Amino acid sequence: MIINELKKLALQRYEGSICTSGVIYTAEIEKFLSGFDKNVYEVEEFKSKVEFSVGFFDDPASYRYVDGRNSFFIVDNWRNVYGVLRIRKTSNFNATDRSNLLHIGGIGIKNSDRIGRMFVGIVGNNSDVKFFTPKRIYFHWKNLKWHMENRKTLVGIMNKYLDEDQAEKLNATISFLSDLRRGALILIADKAKEIPLAVGNINSTKMAEELKSLMRGKQFSDIVDTGLAVGLLTSDGLTVLDRHGSVIDAGRIIDLNRDTKTQIRGGGRTQAALAASAFGLVIKISEDGPISVYHDGILMFRS
Repeated sequence: MIINELKKLALQRYEGSICTSGVIYTAEIEKFLSGFDKNVYEVEEFKSKVEFSVGFFDDPASYRYVDGRNSFFIVDNWRNVYGVLRIRKTSNFNATDRSNLLHIGGIGIKNSDRIGRMFVGIVGNNSDVKFFTPKRIYFHWKNLKWHMENRKTLVGIMNKYLDEDQAEKLNATISFLSDLRRGALILIADKAKEIPLAVGNINSTKMAEELKSLMRGKQFSDIVDTGLAVGLLTSDGLTVLDRHGSVIDAGRIIDLNRDTKTQIRGGGRTQAALAASAFGLVIKISEDGPISVYHDGILMFRS
């Protein structure tokens, strides 16, 4: 019933805007209250009994005050709403952290023996619902269908090309771009000196070239830390990294026919991904969310 109510909320609109919220279900409320990280979260207990029932989110106050980004309803095994769990300092988590569910990491999902049976359900910004359990199983309801996803799959692929820190930072940024519905194309080149032939740049002004030159040679993880990663990857064209995670180029318009082993079909970004995959691992984020990975003209992974 809780899951169905969250799905209904995902399709609701309030004054033309998407509705979001979050629920923490726990079968053992006392265990939960003693197990979450008190330095990160605080709990405000309701003074009177509130039941989580059908139509719970019909009242706009329910999702206007509890948004699933900074606050969550706590619901026990008898569908009683104990109260609201809130993040003490919202600035501790940025938008990328929330996209990767890091803002629920201290709730207790890593300590299932101590916290008891539970799950967290969050209605996101794309009319979808994300569910996370202590067993680290991640369920995603999107496009009116259920998906079971392993958020580490892409990291496992990239670890063959990048070190762990670079792969983790790139994966977190890719997940965020997918949630933002922002397209991007990234090549991790097999050899730094062998990259796709450029036939142009998205912006060929002198200022654009100077700005790109500031990025070249920098580690991707450092660019993430300075808040520039989203702008870099979404600047259109191809962003190229070497296997040390350093930026080789960005905004690169490539020759779609040179050195390719297969006939190229699909939209512009798919064609560019297939062409660039002759030079290494290519990650494509579509503007409608899906993430695809190519190597040597072969699709390796799709979310």
